[in-house]
Amino acid sequence: MGELGELVARLEQRGFGGDVETDAAARVVYATDNSVYQLPPAGVVVPASTDDLSIIAAANHELDQPFDLVARGGGTGTNGQSLTNGLVVDTRRRMNQILSVDAEARTAVVQPGVVLGELNAALAEHGLFFAPHVSTATRATIGGMVSTDAAGKGSLVHGRTNGHVLAIDAVLADGTRWTFGTITADELQQLARRTDLVGAVHRSIARAITDLDVEVFPDLPRGFTGYNLAGVVSASSPDVDLTKILCGSEGTLALLGEITIRLTPLPTTPRLAVVSYPDFDEAIREANRLKVTAPVAIECLDERTIALAAASPAWPRLRALLGVEPSGALLLMEYEGDRGLAELREIVDRAESRVAIATTSDPDDIAAAWKVRADAVGLLGQAVGGRRSVAFVEDCAVPPAVLPEFVAGFREILDRRGLGYGMFGHADVGCLHVRPALDLYDPTHEAMLREISDDVAALVARLGGVLWGEHGRGFRGEYVDLPADTIRRMREVKSGFDPDDVLNPGKLYRPLGGSDPPATDPPATDRPGADQWADGVGEIVRIDAVPLRIHRDRDVAVAERQHFDTAFGCNGNGICHHWGEAEVMCPSYKITLDPRRSPKGRADLLRAWLADPDDDALADDVTESLHDCLSCGACTGRCPVGVDIPELKSRFFDRRPDRSPRHRVRAALLSRFEAATPVAQALARAVRPLQRVVSPVLERVFGIVDLPTVPAGRLSTRLRRVDVEIVPAGGDVGDATVVIVPDVFTAMLDPDVLVAAIDVLRAVGERPAVAEFRPSGKFDHVVGRRRRFAAAVAAQRELIVSFDESGVDLITIEPAVSLLGAHEYAAIDPTFPQSVRSLPEYVRERLGRLPDLAGGSDRRVEQVVQLFGHCTEVSLAPSNVETYRAMLEAVGCSVDVVATTCCGMAGVFGHQAERQTMSAALFDRGWRGRLDASGASTNCASGYSCRSQAKRFGFADVVHPVQVMAELLSAL
Repeated sequence: MGELGELVARLEQRGFGGDVETDAAARVVYATDNSVYQLPPAGVVVPASTDDLSIIAAANHELDQPFDLVARGGGTGTNGQSLTNGLVVDTRRRMNQILSVDAEARTAVVQPGVVLGELNAALAEHGLFFAPHVSTATRATIGGMVSTDAAGKGSLVHGRTNGHVLAIDAVLADGTRWTFGTITADELQQLARRTDLVGAVHRSIARAITDLDVEVFPDLPRGFTGYNLAGVVSASSPDVDLTKILCGSEGTLALLGEITIRLTPLPTTPRLAVVSYPDFDEAIREANRLKVTAPVAIECLDERTIALAAASPAWPRLRALLGVEPSGALLLMEYEGDRGLAELREIVDRAESRVAIATTSDPDDIAAAWKVRADAVGLLGQAVGGRRSVAFVEDCAVPPAVLPEFVAGFREILDRRGLGYGMFGHADVGCLHVRPALDLYDPTHEAMLREISDDVAALVARLGGVLWGEHGRGFRGEYVDLPADTIRRMREVKSGFDPDDVLNPGKLYRPLGGSDPPATDPPATDRPGADQWADGVGEIVRIDAVPLRIHRDRDVAVAERQHFDTAFGCNGNGICHHWGEAEVMCPSYKITLDPRRSPKGRADLLRAWLADPDDDALADDVTESLHDCLSCGACTGRCPVGVDIPELKSRFFDRRPDRSPRHRVRAALLSRFEAATPVAQALARAVRPLQRVVSPVLERVFGIVDLPTVPAGRLSTRLRRVDVEIVPAGGDVGDATVVIVPDVFTAMLDPDVLVAAIDVLRAVGERPAVAEFRPSGKFDHVVGRRRRFAAAVAAQRELIVSFDESGVDLITIEPAVSLLGAHEYAAIDPTFPQSVRSLPEYVRERLGRLPDLAGGSDRRVEQVVQLFGHCTEVSLAPSNVETYRAMLEAVGCSVDVVATTCCGMAGVFGHQAERQTMSAALFDRGWRGRLDASGASTNCASGYSCRSQAKRFGFADVVHPVQVMAELLSAL
């Protein structure tokens, strides 16, 4: 491969408008995807346009030793499609625009980095959608879907992606830009007479489809061969559809630019049936029979998948819909209209076995059911007894009629090895996802990757299926099972497009007459794929020849892996790359679209640093990435495999403190903020003028901006006005029924919230007191000052335990503090008492007391409230947000709960000068528009940081929900 510096120089000469990244962090993060493999690239290029793609390819083509070029979209591939030791071309970050939508023609033009979920959200206003659906829709890109010819739920009706692509503006290996669409046979022959690469491309296609025997291809709804030669021509048309060649080509033929897609009208009357069976075998047998009811989709989940799916936030709604606790297997069946549902009920009612069925037309119920199905993908990655479900034979497809036989055969392969597994997928088209649970630290389990792959490949071949029914082929190309003549035709197409084999080489097919030496010994001639080695050159990379991420992880001592355990649990599923602001995870990724700023990227970086702790450049990159982490805790609650970046960040900075003197002094100052606040509160009249004087110095010298102003008046004085006493640790609580454990935010910085909480507690019949104030230590945890944090944890424990004998209830108000006990405190002290409850959790059980105390509903005046949840609370205690809604509704409010990401303050993050751009961008993305357009009479936010950030950007009227409650209660 050529020198990267020379390529960069050529890019600059040609006016490249994107970015080139060669830092250690980029090479680490782009070395992995959602597969078991790990290949660090030489670098990453981030194009901003299709012209940039052309410049990349042309500049690379001019090198004496060109780099391998491998396009990457969402990085969700389970088979290493976008991994390379060459150059990664990241189209997600800057080529992510919907360029046009023609609703009348039902077409759109998109760049390859547009995420499916984002596209369909934009199309919904036109009553349209892009029909191919994948469970990774929140982060999968259209370019990636085209490259793997993706399909998912609904493919029984809508087919694969190739049926929805009209034209592709592509870039060939030499930089030539060419649009592939539908042309006539005469036009194909005319283009084939050209003498340039365009001519070679069309000659290769013409030769490949001449006298092609289409009967050799798998007769399956999910039959995938790579270059879809059978789809290029059809009996119904004399034309030639060249998009079919690129759909499923996995970046081995061209780089994808703008894509013109066909759109489909949204279903107008969607319906869902949930059918519960005693076991998976029966569910699979019935699925094929139930297709007579003409469903849009039939999805199946086995017993183990259902057990894990209970962790999905959408599970309670699905369980409530069914009306019973599912203990066996489920079929999720989607329909358009009611006709199929009636027929389904008749069949189910005649069934001999115990079958439960529920149907719904409620869009929220339907969305919840499909969310459970989507969440199952990530939840299967959770570790059980040191073993994790591994994706490597997870998308086999067989004729639906033989699906029961396939399930039995697959189970036998895994059962005789003593492996656990989950099964789920698309029963209607015979495609199941099966992920065996392996401990890849054990070399015998690593060897099973080959053993199981061989056995499963033989099973699907015997049943007339394919090993890759949905997720592309990637590094599994050795298992292709096609006749020698067909493989030769495929290789001829590769030769025409990419004769030098620089576009994702070693996957799908090699060009004919290649000159590169064999990378591995050819397989035995009776093995699937042997014909790829017919001429002795140009071998497809075998699965044994690709490094695994576990190889590097094994270099880390067991004790270190345990200390940074959740980093090693990341399987690359990429849920943290969610496109929308309605999902709290991950704010720093949403703003930058830089995978180094995501939980997945940070987990990769931490594992790499632990494997090579002496690499200072890498350690500096890890530091930079973690500084951009808001420690919001969204990943802690949302990641299906439990990656907890705030905790990992704290442990990293404890091990390797920030080397910037400025940052270290700033951390020391802010570490004392909580303890100093009561003094500042007592001396507020003197401190305020001083704060105005020193603020410019704090910003210039330490990078501290916009520190909050502490209200005047001691806490004790303020509480005496409302007849509440401060109770010292172990002190007499008197007749109090509940003691508020105060936090710095609601007791010192925004004490009106504490007073309002007292009023609400009294309104539900309680007699509150307030404990003495002790710092939470939260900031020390964020910056890795773990000794000080441990001291704060011990002090909190002492305070809580001191009230044990009183038997009084303990509660906290601020969500950022109330959630410390079960998470950060418990990580330091596993036996930390869990007796302190959050305010909404406590009040929820007492809401029934409000109507009588409030004087009856006829006296209430409805108030419209827009409610923003605190991101940490939304992630770790989502029921609290609904409880606040119930609390506000109980006093006559109409409540709109806003689903959005972090406000950008996140404790001290928004007070750091160097984080202002990201902090403001986050507020603008998810909060400003909702506040600007709010028709609500009141805007509420449960988090102090949220209210502080809103005030900083001109929205001073955002209050805590209990303040609204207290005001309305006082007026009744």
